[in-house]
Amino acid sequence: MSLKKIKNYLEKEFDLTASQIRSISVLSFLLILLITGKSFYKIWQADISPVTEVQAKLLDSLSSAVPQKDFTEKSFNIFKFNPNTASEEDLVSLGFNKWTSKNIIKYRSKGGVFKIKKDLFKIYNIDSTLILTLYDSINLPENISQPKKSNYSKKIGPIKSQAIAKKLRKFNINKITDADKEDFKSIRPYIFDRMISFRNKLGGIVDKAQIKEIYGINNDEIDLLIKHASISSDFTPKKINIQNATFKQLIQHPYLNYEQTKAIFAAKKEDSILNFQILKAKIPSISLQLEPYISYE
Repeated sequence: MSLKKIKNYLEKEFDLTASQIRSISVLSFLLILLITGKSFYKIWQADISPVTEVQAKLLDSLSSAVPQKDFTEKSFNIFKFNPNTASEEDLVSLGFNKWTSKNIIKYRSKGGVFKIKKDLFKIYNIDSTLILTLYDSINLPENISQPKKSNYSKKIGPIKSQAIAKKLRKFNINKITDADKEDFKSIRPYIFDRMISFRNKLGGIVDKAQIKEIYGINNDEIDLLIKHASISSDFTPKKINIQNATFKQLIQHPYLNYEQTKAIFAAKKEDSILNFQILKAKIPSISLQLEPYISYE
């Protein structure tokens, strides 16, 4: 029966208007859609046949044949080592990646020497967390002990010492660079290099007495440098913000060691460190010399 005949039948038998017939048509369509949709849903939701024992064994054999990635955490061997002599294989077994291990070997091949434990942080992009894990196993001293002062000045004699002093002009110790080395012929070249390195690690020299702390410097060199060095009255050293500094940044400062750096981080977890007095009270072993190099905001 066509739709037109159905429409005429409804108009004749039930005396319905055209709009009423349209409404009935829409409702009929929705009813058919609902009935057929329910049937399709039941088919889609039909129960899946259970896996047989043979199928289960087949799935197990296929699963075991596929190689599985091992996502367990890698374990490393921890042993005493000297970064100046450890082989690349030793470094990798300790946990350093191959790229870092090669960089350590390359640093040594170019004449680099690790004198203290903190020197390992010099290697670019090295894993700081791994260094801290291995810290007690690094076969190097925590700090360099100062050698006894030599009698170098006595051997030079007063006349020659005065002649050397005349060659050295006044200089700003916080502004000299490697390019000025030629002007310091009265100072041994490697002592000049250490002076620059020490100054940069500190963040600047704030007191000429700090010259005495340069490793390996002798009395004559100390006297000459203190006599001719100057520090600008408005000089402000580079400061480390203790609130957001990393472990690596703090431990590389000459006036902090490993234990003190650990203590600083432990203290920060308990409470804010607002000034040097609080820091000193929490960690008494910290030197007063550190104060000019720390900020708190």
